[in-house]
Amino acid sequence: MRFGLVECDALVAGVRAAEAALDRAGVSGVLRLFDGSRSPAHDDRKLEMLCAYAELRRALFRRFRVLTADCLVSAGYSQQQVEQIDALIDALAAGVDP
Repeated sequence: MRFGLVECDALVAGVRAAEAALDRAGVSGVLRLFDGSRSPAHDDRKLEMLCAYAELRRALFRRFRVLTADCLVSAGYSQQQVEQIDALIDALAAGVDP
């Protein structure tokens, strides 16, 4: 399954928000996530979950390679979609245009 533009935008917004949080943390190592600095909140619960998941996964990428995707599954994404989402986030974090 391919994701549409709104889903990709939510993923990019989450990854960018995490990268901004990592930059702000600098040498202190204190992460401040979900501070509202990412793109405007989504009215769609699935998109909001997708954005938040991308932010958390990207922020924890270097420390924890596995993040449970229960929030995505409860929002209605299938396991196959979760695997695709993880691959997209990893590609974005690596600077690759998926």
